[in-house]
Amino acid sequence: MKINTTSKDISSRNAAFMAGIAYFIMFIAAIFSNFIVRGKMILADNPTQSLQNITNNEMPFRISIVSDFLFVLPFDVLLALTLYVFLKPVNKSISLLAAWFRVVYTGIYAIALLFLIMILPGLNGLEESANSSLVSVFCLKAFNLTWLVGFIFFGFHLLLLGYLALKSGFIPKVIGWLLVLAAITYFFDNYANILLPNYQDFPPTIQAIVAIPEFIGELVLILWIFIKGTRINRPE
Repeated sequence: MKINTTSKDISSRNAAFMAGIAYFIMFIAAIFSNFIVRGKMILADNPTQSLQNITNNEMPFRISIVSDFLFVLPFDVLLALTLYVFLKPVNKSISLLAAWFRVVYTGIYAIALLFLIMILPGLNGLEESANSSLVSVFCLKAFNLTWLVGFIFFGFHLLLLGYLALKSGFIPKVIGWLLVLAAITYFFDNYANILLPNYQDFPPTIQAIVAIPEFIGELVLILWIFIKGTRINRPE
């Protein structure tokens, strides 16, 4: 049976393509900022040493913040929009809610980055000014805690994406379950940071086991949408 290509098909295909591009740009920028640069500087259990690391690597630290504002934040919002367009035929209201959860997460992350910017004026005088050091330590802790809250909203975003994938009928159900698992691990990881005072002291193996599903769920969905979603024809 021949299926006509409607404007909804074209819109969904464009959204699938743009979702892949947005995710790729955001992913590369986030890896650079949070893992290659700041991941080696910021130690969750040692803010004083973290500030010293930042002072010794001030320019890469500044570049990582600029990279987040130029690439991570705007393309995160674009990804939320394109996922909404692609998934709204499944359930428009839930797809919109999922998009808003991601936008809220992005806004909270932007606020967290402001705390990093507040550290910058005191870097050069870090050793000379005790007050500057205290403020910088506070800002560093505030960045970590604010971002932590943001990830809770991101977990709800993934949970709703998982529901939409499971209900879609055209996305493989295994992707939906991977997204649900990712949401659960986000909830566990971030609530554990709040509820368990010694969670940062847990063995790295356990933390890695928790982190892997967080990463895989969204990655598999976006890859599938970018590769397969551009070929989907919807009945008129």
